[in-house]
Amino acid sequence: MRFKWDENKNKKLKADNRRGFGFETVKKLFDSQYYLDQKNDDPAQFRAIGIVDNKLVTLIFESREDHEGEYYHFITYWFSTKTERSLYEKG
Repeated sequence: MRFKWDENKNKKLKADNRRGFGFETVKKLFDSQYYLDQKNDDPAQFRAIGIVDNKLVTLIFESREDHEGEYYHFITYWFSTKTERSLYEKG
């Protein structure tokens, strides 16, 4: 699985005290169990909820293709809400 993101946005996320880490850390979400659903239809965006560095994180991403094939393009992330925690625990 390949991952890409906007590096300027990544720098802003790392500098944001409410978040504190960038997409290179968030990609760990896919290393263990996670909840997945489709957030939007146009463009098709997905929501993944999982554990990153002992914190429950919600990630929004798109599935895209380039000359090498499919990859996940990260849009944004945040620390999960109570509702998202419930989805993760049920899923």
